[in-house]
Amino acid sequence: MQEICQTIQEFLTAHGIPDWLVVFLISLCPILECRLGMFTAIVLLQMNPFVGFLISFLGNIIPGWLVDFLVVWLTVWLVG
Repeated sequence: MQEICQTIQEFLTAHGIPDWLVVFLISLCPILECRLGMFTAIVLLQMNPFVGFLISFLGNIIPGWLVDFLVVWLTVWLVG
């Protein structure tokens, strides 16, 4: 799993994406989620553990809010 995470991190960093956004994008992925986001932040990118946790947590929570909002909106639109 470390190789996958490192490959993704190197690819994103090579394209000029900042470290915090790399962690956020890894945390957005349903398969990788927060655990590998924190691993990337703390081990691979040498970030502060608290900052890495916070970015990973937000990257893991925000898609849930978006899905919830879209489901409510779709339900109102279909019923309304």
